[in-house]
Amino acid sequence: RKSSAGQLRRVAAINKDKKHIDIIMLPDDTKIEGRKEKGIQELQDVYTEGGISLVRAVVEDIFHIPLPYYAAFTPESFAKMVDMNGGVPLYVEKNMYTPTQPGKRTSTSSKATRPLDGKEATGYMRYLDGNGYVSRTQRQERFIKNFYEDRQKDFGLSNAFFMYRLWHNVDSNIPAKDMAELAFDFRNVTAD
Repeated sequence: RKSSAGQLRRVAAINKDKKHIDIIMLPDDTKIEGRKEKGIQELQDVYTEGGISLVRAVVEDIFHIPLPYYAAFTPESFAKMVDMNGGVPLYVEKNMYTPTQPGKRTSTSSKATRPLDGKEATGYMRYLDGNGYVSRTQRQERFIKNFYEDRQKDFGLSNAFFMYRLWHNVDSNIPAKDMAELAFDFRNVTAD
């Protein structure tokens, strides 16, 4: 069974000519009409059932658009990306704990402004509090924006090399060379 805890599902429309990216957030609890007469399902259950190929098909059905490309990060490849970056500076808005065993908790992140390493960033992105999936989605969006802004401190060529090296750890049908080119093309483009 594939883990779906805290998966980050986004649809991105990239306009290279205008240097613009639109991102649609898809929370884990997004309800969809189930396939094979299963009734209403959550998007996280669709991923658990059929992986990225089924999620792509479902999202294509929801938005009535083709999704020719995809990228899927595992917790390990995500953590590696953050560690390759030297961490990501972020304001963690509250202490976050993850249950490890019944009655025991480990700290995921402490309230502070500091760089998160790969393990901490993965915990931050997966953390689900009493406000549910919407607050997790907001935290994920904030993290992505901070990561992008932090990468913009480097030169375009540096970002291209970074993306090329990183992309070999990502499950994607986008060649590493194309991602490196995209990173270079979007140099000096703000996260707004």
